[in-house]
Amino acid sequence: MASALENYVNNVRTKSSEGNFRIMVEQLNESVDILSRYWDLLDNVLETLDFQQHSLGVLYVLLVKFNGAANVNADLPQLFTLYKEFISQCNGEQVRYATYTYYDLCHMFTSLIVDHPHCIQGIKVVAQAIEKIRLCDSQQTSIHSDLCQLSLKAKCFKTALSFLDVDITTISTASEIRGQSSAELKNSPLHQGSPRNNNSRNSKSLRKEVWIHVDGVRRLHHSSETDNIKNKSAALIEEKKLKELSSEELLRRFTSLYLYVIGKLYTGIGMESIVEQQRKLLAELNVLLSRSPFPMKRSRLLKIVALNIFLLEHNMHKESRREIRYYAFNFCNQFLGLLLQKCNQLYETFKVDILDSEMLCHADLNTLLQYINVYMDWLARHVDIWESVRSEEHIIIDCWTEWECFYQFLRRMIDKSAINKSPRRVLEEEVYLLGFTPIASTTNNGSVQKHIDMHTSNDREQFFPRILKIYAFHKQYEKNQTKLQMRNDTFTLEELNGAMEKALCTLDSDEDDNSENIVVNGESVDLTLKEMNTTKTDRIEDAQISQLSKRKKELEARSNVKKMYNAKLEEILKFVDTTVYIEVRPKYLMPDTNCFIDCLDDFQKLINKYKRYILVIPLTVVKELDGLSKGVKVESYQNSLQFQRIHHYDDVSTCAKRSLDFIRSAKNNVKCATSKGSFINASLFALCEEENVSNDDKILATAVALSKTMSTETNKDGKYFIQTEFVMITTDRNLRVKALARNLTVSEMGEFLKWVKDCHT
Repeated sequence: MASALENYVNNVRTKSSEGNFRIMVEQLNESVDILSRYWDLLDNVLETLDFQQHSLGVLYVLLVKFNGAANVNADLPQLFTLYKEFISQCNGEQVRYATYTYYDLCHMFTSLIVDHPHCIQGIKVVAQAIEKIRLCDSQQTSIHSDLCQLSLKAKCFKTALSFLDVDITTISTASEIRGQSSAELKNSPLHQGSPRNNNSRNSKSLRKEVWIHVDGVRRLHHSSETDNIKNKSAALIEEKKLKELSSEELLRRFTSLYLYVIGKLYTGIGMESIVEQQRKLLAELNVLLSRSPFPMKRSRLLKIVALNIFLLEHNMHKESRREIRYYAFNFCNQFLGLLLQKCNQLYETFKVDILDSEMLCHADLNTLLQYINVYMDWLARHVDIWESVRSEEHIIIDCWTEWECFYQFLRRMIDKSAINKSPRRVLEEEVYLLGFTPIASTTNNGSVQKHIDMHTSNDREQFFPRILKIYAFHKQYEKNQTKLQMRNDTFTLEELNGAMEKALCTLDSDEDDNSENIVVNGESVDLTLKEMNTTKTDRIEDAQISQLSKRKKELEARSNVKKMYNAKLEEILKFVDTTVYIEVRPKYLMPDTNCFIDCLDDFQKLINKYKRYILVIPLTVVKELDGLSKGVKVESYQNSLQFQRIHHYDDVSTCAKRSLDFIRSAKNNVKCATSKGSFINASLFALCEEENVSNDDKILATAVALSKTMSTETNKDGKYFIQTEFVMITTDRNLRVKALARNLTVSEMGEFLKWVKDCHT
């Protein structure tokens, strides 16, 4: 074997044993030319490599071998066997470091066998290749196109359908590895933060629905339980991967992502992904804190607290950066919360003797206390920027719950030590941050000098002065605790209209008396004609002035109402971290045809029990039900394979007849509508428009037209605030996706009934 190939084999073995797959991929990309020059010897290379242990090395050898196969008329059965063996034995974790290369190999394999008479044998192999590379069942890869190509050529779709029969609303690109040739690129914050690579899990927050009952009190955030489970599962997988990293590698990754997040909060650019990036960063910090000893040096942690404070100072006095200030303040508090949580865990280990000498000298504990001391000292002097978290989605850890727990430990220590005032000592963090402007008022004093020898004051001596300073923060916390309490309710239409009604009700009480009262003291006064004319003219002028004054007040009141409306709307949108915020008060329900076939009894119970709800039925649905009610001719299915389903057709026909009877017998709470949004009698379904569009599109057009009359929409700074009483009831996946794309509210019947039941319990 040539020396170049021997070096290749040795390099693959060494890097694989060390686990340096990212570096190995970079080197293998440069080795493609060498492998191409020794194409005839590649079989010898494959014999020296293990398909499972050296999957990346084998992958690149096969890539070169398949690439040159077309030029030398290679043995196709041999290549098929090699590919099949590699796919079945390769390590999926390794080949994900070279995703594009893996895809290219699959494409080459498909190109070689697609014209072969026995290409059907390659379908299962390609299907296995998809299973090997993807991380979840809903992930779509470019190999899916190879599977479809082979299935079409072989006219065998059984295997392909199992991969393609996926609800398009659940397709996830979050774990997709397209465009990532290594794991480092996959976890790069620059890649994850780019709008081009925003995935469906991130974009889920672009739309939020709040369902409000008629009483305006019970609310339900309409969300998918499946999505929540997926998010938790993904978080656990990510945490597991982080725990497998070495402390050095994890610290490098944390530092890189931290600087990236700080850059966003400083410039205000790319804020649409800031919450997700903060979540990833805090997850990495949590894993770092679980390591013992804490891998981060004190100097680095003090630099971080200085940067965090600088960030808050930078955004503090600029009204235009109010939104950025909110995210910065929340981020710094979440960071603090994790440190407090770790301190609480450490104190739990010393609960037998809370003043144990080992605790006083505990290096990790004192390192964390330095950060907490500096940040809380600054926080106590800037109460004006305190604000609550706007959404539960922004909470990774409850910082203030951790503080209250931490405060109990502090109080126990201070009470047990019987020290109310410890002698003033120069703390290590004060010396380190000497001259830092945001905390200059506490560090620039006569007792703090740069030339102080820190070895004269160790952790034991600084411990009580430090916790006493932290303990003092609780006074400010008790005074301003309400600022940090999260709002439990959401804004509703009543709040918006209440302020306007209050302003308008003052109009009637501000009317001026337009008549002039002439008071005569004693005897009567004879007025000349001239005086009477003058008096009459004055009265007319006074009446006109009075009328103009009244009109002015009315216009001013209406102007104030409009300002109040805009201010209230801005207040609502300020608490909305989504592009589309929909407030749903269900009243008009529009089912499709399948709902009547499957859930007719549920509709009847709903309409009879709750008079609030009104069924709006598209004429297209009535027409479809009429067609289904006629059933099928048994003779036409006598010799058909579908004859065994004749009983099913009978059941559908019966349900359709019952549905039509229900629609025609119902009164005020059931209406029929055209695709233009006009209400019409159900018996006139024959007037349904015969347009060259599908029935689903007609139903969708009806929903869009009705929604315009039953909803209000406001656009402010790219955010849409929609209030609607219209809900489409359907289980059709494609129809749901089309409706959601048009900002309509969609629900399944089971979901809606559960919501109604919850609201009345």
